[in-house]
Amino acid sequence: MKQRRKAKRQKMSVLPMAMSLALGILTMLVISLLFSAVFAMVDLDDWVLNLFAFVILIAGCGVTGWFAGIAYRRSNPLVMGAVSGVVMVLLCLLGNLLFFQSGFELLSLLKYIVMIAASCVASLCMKKTVGSAGKRKPIAVRKEILP
Repeated sequence: MKQRRKAKRQKMSVLPMAMSLALGILTMLVISLLFSAVFAMVDLDDWVLNLFAFVILIAGCGVTGWFAGIAYRRSNPLVMGAVSGVVMVLLCLLGNLLFFQSGFELLSLLKYIVMIAASCVASLCMKKTVGSAGKRKPIAVRKEILP
């Protein structure tokens, strides 16, 4: 009976990863809509547009890593953050190949590495904030107070 419960707990679902990816893509869409409203009013150089696109990718991967770390908090959130970052990179690479028919460049490789790193850092930040809550014992149970 214990083995069945343990096997059920260890079985990981794909749904939380899909939800975190959807939230990351939604974040990228909302930020890009906000930036496009600003860019419609102000004329900027191409390098500024590329910089803002880079910021959008980092923010989307950060949100994806954050929610993947929350969803898989019982297992290793860093690994799940890396997996969500890799999936985001694969989605960006697929979109790049479908829409722009461009290959793999050095700048895109740097962009993809930063995306994975942002996802990992966000999942680690989640572990520090969410995972550390509630681990301290109540004051009456601590050994310093009781003789």
